[in-house]
Amino acid sequence: MGRFIRAILIICGVLFLLLAAVVGGLGWYLADRTPQLPKGDLALVLDLRKGAPDQVPAGRFSLSESPLTLHQTIDAIDRAAADPRVGAIVARIATDSVPLASAQELRDAIDRARRAGKLTVAHADDLGSSGPGNVAIYLAAGFDQSVMMPLGGVGLTGITVEVPFVRDLLDTVGVQAEVSKRGQYKSAPETFTERDFTPASRAMNEAMAQGLYDQLVAGIAQGRGLVPDDVKRLIDGGPYTAKEAVDARLIDKLAHWDEVDGLVEARIGHKLTQVKARDYLAATEPEIKDDQPRIAVIYATGAIVDASSDGSFGHEIVGQTLAETIDDAVEDSKIKAIVLRIDSPGGSVVASALIGRSVQRARDAGKPIVVSMGETAASGGYWIAAQAKAIVAEPATLTGSIGIFGGKPVLQALWKKIGVNWGSVQRGRNAGIWTLNEPFDAGEKSRFETGIDAGYDAFLQLVAKGRSMDTKAVDAIAQGRVWLGTEASKNGLVDRLGGLDAAMVIARQAIGLGPDAKVAVVRLPHPPSALDTLRRLISGGPFSEEALVRVGLGPVTEQFGALAAAADGPVAAMQPLVLGR
Repeated sequence: MGRFIRAILIICGVLFLLLAAVVGGLGWYLADRTPQLPKGDLALVLDLRKGAPDQVPAGRFSLSESPLTLHQTIDAIDRAAADPRVGAIVARIATDSVPLASAQELRDAIDRARRAGKLTVAHADDLGSSGPGNVAIYLAAGFDQSVMMPLGGVGLTGITVEVPFVRDLLDTVGVQAEVSKRGQYKSAPETFTERDFTPASRAMNEAMAQGLYDQLVAGIAQGRGLVPDDVKRLIDGGPYTAKEAVDARLIDKLAHWDEVDGLVEARIGHKLTQVKARDYLAATEPEIKDDQPRIAVIYATGAIVDASSDGSFGHEIVGQTLAETIDDAVEDSKIKAIVLRIDSPGGSVVASALIGRSVQRARDAGKPIVVSMGETAASGGYWIAAQAKAIVAEPATLTGSIGIFGGKPVLQALWKKIGVNWGSVQRGRNAGIWTLNEPFDAGEKSRFETGIDAGYDAFLQLVAKGRSMDTKAVDAIAQGRVWLGTEASKNGLVDRLGGLDAAMVIARQAIGLGPDAKVAVVRLPHPPSALDTLRRLISGGPFSEEALVRVGLGPVTEQFGALAAAADGPVAAMQPLVLGR
């Protein structure tokens, strides 16, 4: 009886703590958080140590604050650049907490602030003492002064592209990946069908690694006042201790975070009061007037899927949901233009087609829609971009990958190994086409290949129409090849290089406004409620996407999931790159 009572008390205690967490979380989400800025001159503090994502994952529930998004951070920088009260912008950075494309967008914003006369300082506890710190060094190089803790290290070592190949593992357990693809560079399924790079995928990855390396070298050289050859020699000599990094002019000073105030004061000539970016944004939020032109920024982040997976902790783009969001923005007379921000490696062809159709309808309805590409907008991510009025990408954006693949894992040998026999009865010649127990027979293979051909042809036709190109010209730069933004701007897949701010300029001009005209920005979709976040948390499990990514299996499981889902149709997903930057 005593054990039973203790168990009841423990359960009640757990429920009380859970309720307290929910109430606390709701209070944090719903409270009126409009702080007053301190009087006097200010130093805006950006905390980038947890990154700056395009969107905060919808399934994440925490009583601690999530990081500001990339564009909240840039908004804070731009407001501070125009604010006479702000004398300095100080960023706390960490080892490669943001990808290179995001770092390029952040550096552009920091450069605008520097041109406005603001002192900019980057501080890090560590820049790669036990891992790559290339992008962190690239980002820090964009500031007037870069500072690091004396015991930190600098992991400037160059670019690595790694792709897992699990063919031998599948052979061992008795799983066969039966796949068909269109595009010689469409290398996603090669994770399961090959033991190493094919010549085409090796050439593509070599080109991407070289392009990223060149951008890294150029950015560090420009920011640190070095010549590119010196930066290349520094990369080959890394990683570095803190003192070595100062001697090599990769960073300026060694100091702890609590000493940064004094460094800023010494440069400015008087004391500044620090204000967090989140509080600064809340205190300086502009009022939206009814007659003010509105531009919707719609975020498309994650893999493109046909239906939501409630147990997922990562981002996903549900085709019908995003299509409806775009349609609603088109029908809203107050919204004069749309900027579609894409960070996606692709996914379902059907879902991509739904979204692409809504983009086309927006354009046909006369509502300008401009695409801003983030880290990745490839394959299905490019499909949904192709019909836009204009496409903007960062130099390091991974895009293109115009091609599709489909197939299924065949478990016939696995069942034999473990002693499982399947009986089957069917009516219809191709009724068993999607069974995982047997490979395609000749008739099934023929019908499947017809579908793959149709999907690839539709992709080519879509891009040709959207980009006003000849279909043969599209095919020549398609073939599933992934391009960096710099190359995509040369071959016609991208209109100009830049970030969300550049896309906003195009959107303003498309509705007859000047490039710097004030507009009200409406960000869609709206953030999830705390209760929705809790629901997703509870529905998750130890084999959620986030858990698999955490242990390094994300690239393999993501592509295997796409392969296993191919019974619903071909997919348009990029190869599982792991970039050691």
